[in-house]
Amino acid sequence: MNRHHASFFIKGLILFASILFVSCFKEEAPPFPYGKKYSVQPIQKSIELSEPDTLKWNKVSTRAYSDLPAKKFSWDKLESQRLDLGFPYKANLPLPEVELNFDSLPVQDFDIDQFTKYKLTVRKVLLGEPERRESSDLVVSTIATRGVQTLDENFGLPGDPQSSKILSDGSMLIGTTGGHLVKYKGGTLEIYGPDQGIDIGNVLGTMEDSKGRTWIGSNRGSILVIDWDSSLIYELSSNELFHQIFEFFEMKDGMMWFRNNKPGYSFINFEDKTLTVLGGENGPFPGFPIACMEDRNGLVWMTTMNGARILDREGKKIYSLNPDQGLLSRQVYNVFEDSLGRVWISNAGGLNIVSTDRSKMQSMAHEQGLVGMNEIYEVFEEESGIYWFGTGNGMLFYYNENSGELEKYKVSEEDPNIVFEIYGVNQGQIWGTSVQGGMHVIDRSTGRPASIDESDGFMENEVWSTVTDKDGNIWIGTYEGINRYNPRTQVLKKFKEKEGLISDLVYNILLDSKGRIWACGNRSGVSVIDPEKETILYLEGEKDLAGFRIRYLL
Repeated sequence: MNRHHASFFIKGLILFASILFVSCFKEEAPPFPYGKKYSVQPIQKSIELSEPDTLKWNKVSTRAYSDLPAKKFSWDKLESQRLDLGFPYKANLPLPEVELNFDSLPVQDFDIDQFTKYKLTVRKVLLGEPERRESSDLVVSTIATRGVQTLDENFGLPGDPQSSKILSDGSMLIGTTGGHLVKYKGGTLEIYGPDQGIDIGNVLGTMEDSKGRTWIGSNRGSILVIDWDSSLIYELSSNELFHQIFEFFEMKDGMMWFRNNKPGYSFINFEDKTLTVLGGENGPFPGFPIACMEDRNGLVWMTTMNGARILDREGKKIYSLNPDQGLLSRQVYNVFEDSLGRVWISNAGGLNIVSTDRSKMQSMAHEQGLVGMNEIYEVFEEESGIYWFGTGNGMLFYYNENSGELEKYKVSEEDPNIVFEIYGVNQGQIWGTSVQGGMHVIDRSTGRPASIDESDGFMENEVWSTVTDKDGNIWIGTYEGINRYNPRTQVLKKFKEKEGLISDLVYNILLDSKGRIWACGNRSGVSVIDPEKETILYLEGEKDLAGFRIRYLL
């Protein structure tokens, strides 16, 4: 190696060692985006323009806003389309309220001890081992809104679901057509039917009592009581039991009350194996009784087709609550006591809410925000101040009493289709059963928003701009004009050139500080909608905007 090559080699070696030494002590820049481990300070550089202002501004004289051409429109005459998307909206609060005085209610003597006790016929059957199978996944219903899921025919149930409850062990108990009972937990179905000793017809009602036994009502006028610990089935029968038995309720004294169709209400003393029937058509329970419950004061609230009945067993009196006292309808379907001690009465007109001290009663119906419901059949309290209402036409309402917000979920297009037996499951899921057969699942944390297109009455599938005004109305710019959607009334209003828009082509819309809607899209100009004055003003492209195409407003 000559001297020149040796000098070059030594210099290269020194340079490599320097780079290696520096790299050992200097941390490399982390990949973007930076994690919490790194703290990177931005490099600041000043920028100087070569000229004070390089933009060339042209001033165009135009008319004052008050001089712009305008056209009147009428909200009532705009083309409209009802469109239910399930968006949250504000309830119309406060709720109407009336005074309620129990002493002034119609009352009659009623001593349940005077009614005959009938001896039940009891047959014991050994409960067999269930058939086990894996369930399939829930599916998103194509006819429901906002990602409501359902159990379809592939889920693995042996029949259509008719009743459901959550048991103390965390499993879900589902009663189906064909007389099957299914325990569902962790993706596994345990199926009980005739082969396991259950012979009951369609399962219409289920309930777990305070001793862990499951009560089953059917359409055959018999009741089954399953003792899971001893694997025994008690079949209870009597000539006084009629068909369609459901909606069990256990009172504090251990008596099991239920609707007994024709005779009215009945209760069973399981220890004595006796049945007591409380009246009939000519008694205090006219029409079609459905549900009952005992409140924290020991009063028994019962529903009929002629108002609600409130039984004071200690005072041996029964009171009547009717529309004359503020009830929304004589047709009463269910009663529920919430965590505050208020009693919610579901009826054909909506909801009545009796205060904790029983001195006042509120009402909630279409006017308060339950838009689209035809009747309320059930109330479920998810947590304090959060309620779910099941309707008679395939809908569920979510009501946040704390914020005054309502949301509506459509679970079925069938009408009538009663949604009842609503309850919460872990991870915030809400389950509901419908009378016409079906189970539906709502998860508000993952529920997908609705999508709409021309088939729903929307003007145009190509949407270019949206804005929400102070009243919560959503303004949507399209190729075919402007849609304005009111989530509370679920009405879509349509603006086009014939209503006064300067052009149907709308690329951009803007809400100004005075609540006016500005819209632009082509060389025709800019439209300004004043919702309060019901006017549309416009700046003409050639006269006011020098022929420029306005594509964006700021």
